[in-house]
Amino acid sequence: MKPKIKPRNSFVAIAKFRKAGSHEKPAKSLRRQEKQALANSAKQSPESWHKCISPECSSAMAPEDQACIAHMPLSPPSPAPALVRAFAHHRNLICQI
Repeated sequence: MKPKIKPRNSFVAIAKFRKAGSHEKPAKSLRRQEKQALANSAKQSPESWHKCISPECSSAMAPEDQACIAHMPLSPPSPAPALVRAFAHHRNLICQI
């Protein structure tokens, strides 16, 4: 009678041929970390972009900057040529319907 051969351990073959992964964080987690750090720094800074301009903040600004911000809604910059073409194309599409 033949001696019984011990069955192979399937995990040994997998472990032997498995290659180690990268030893650094994936790009997705690094981007997320940077995004969170930027958001935290924006929340902590007193003149952050997401807070509205209050009288306290505007008094800390230079008079030229205050005037520039005050005149922005009154005199918007002219649209780019590509935007003008896009509006014209949109008008043509809407008129065809």
